[in-house]
Amino acid sequence: MHASLLAFSILVSLAHAAPSPKLEISTTTVRNQLALAIHKGQPLKQVYATLHHDLGPRAIETLLEIANDEKAPDETRWAALFGVARLSGKESAAVLKKFMSNSNWMLRDAALKATAALNIASLKADVERRLKDDALIVRTTAVQTLTHLKSKTSAPKLVEALFDPMNYYGTSGKKGLWIHKYILQALKDFRYEPAVPRLVELLKSSTDTQLQTQIIATLETLTGKSFPGKAMPEQIYLWKRNTVSELSF
Repeated sequence: MHASLLAFSILVSLAHAAPSPKLEISTTTVRNQLALAIHKGQPLKQVYATLHHDLGPRAIETLLEIANDEKAPDETRWAALFGVARLSGKESAAVLKKFMSNSNWMLRDAALKATAALNIASLKADVERRLKDDALIVRTTAVQTLTHLKSKTSAPKLVEALFDPMNYYGTSGKKGLWIHKYILQALKDFRYEPAVPRLVELLKSSTDTQLQTQIIATLETLTGKSFPGKAMPEQIYLWKRNTVSELSF
């Protein structure tokens, strides 16, 4: 749906509940208000509330116009998109879905964060697609969003993300980026026991001691087992032997 039509549909749905606009405020003025609040570190929710009071449902249309304005500063567009979500609630799902594939990583990130804040479970598949995003920050936010949505059905995709080459760095390509700790935390939160064999596989192949430690902590949570006081090579051996024995008939 075209952005203007989408904005119109949201405006119609909110018109009965919103106060009548009392002031004529230009888009430039609203953009400047957002930029000033960001610069001063002021709570944006107060800006949104004032805009809604002064403009009524037109506040959403104005904020959406700013979010779509490629000439506006990224931070201002980010704040504007959050304002659309805050003022229109779950009715903003179609807007957030659109912005999840925006060329600007900050807007993709904002769309994911707003989806989590509003608990819009219907966008789960769109969030999952961001696990392959070019930007590490966006991929990480996607993991956090799926965790917040309690999307246990996304666990297999999270497991695969542990092995994604994009989530490693270094000349050997085996140093894990920070996204791994969020994925592993999600698997723990979901109590996703089917991940255990893949985690042991990753434990064996990794040379990143920090990642190995995080994997072992996850294995301990998922299995209720531990091998305290053992050096890393011995722990890897014990986890491998333990997993193989449980899978054998």
